[in-house]
Amino acid sequence: MPTDRKGLRRLSIIIFAVGVLAGLLLSASLIWADLEASLFDPGMRGDTNLNLHCPLVLTRGETGHISASFTNTATWKLNLTVRAHFSHGYLSLIREESTLLPLEPGESQELRWTVTSEDLVYRNFIFVKVANFRQMPIPGRIGTCGIIVLDLPILSGIQIVVLIVGLAVICIFSGIALWRVATRQFPAKGRSVMRAMSWLTVAVVACLLSGILRAWLPGVLAFVVSLLLIGEIGVFYVQSK
Repeated sequence: MPTDRKGLRRLSIIIFAVGVLAGLLLSASLIWADLEASLFDPGMRGDTNLNLHCPLVLTRGETGHISASFTNTATWKLNLTVRAHFSHGYLSLIREESTLLPLEPGESQELRWTVTSEDLVYRNFIFVKVANFRQMPIPGRIGTCGIIVLDLPILSGIQIVVLIVGLAVICIFSGIALWRVATRQFPAKGRSVMRAMSWLTVAVVACLLSGILRAWLPGVLAFVVSLLLIGEIGVFYVQSK
């Protein structure tokens, strides 16, 4: 029975580690893409944030759709200038699309753009930056996003994200459940590891949410915390063997 418990503890850690690794790899890739996108074309600036809708992941051959909404909050007609910059093969090359958007008072319109594998840089990334020029009472706004491009033609980008997130969630919570079963007879030995596993789960979820919501700064902090907790779990696991 002790041998079975020991094997079950090992299996729980392996399953948990697979889930953590899947979650951290995806979130780190998403965070890195958005961090790089924020540094793309630094001469393009704005006063406030523009809410830009971009795909998280694409596959080669898949077309990505970018969109942003613009509203005229003035009581008079405006012709809003919107400029979109896209990476295009090299960081030094930029594809530009400029639009003069007529807006009646209170009117909202959505602009859409497309990106393909021709816009790749670093072989696996597409960077996007969209801004509207300041025109009172509308401030100058800017939005950025980084898109990961993978060479997996069988799946779509959204399917890849869903599969990895699903794998991470299932493995993490299955690993925690197995650890509880394996240490039921010796709760004191497993309590410290269990606590660290719980906090690591919170940190990994925070990383994933930050990556999906394109909040790279809190994502970096959550990623660092995750690495520290992984080290702590490793020490506790060795001591509990």
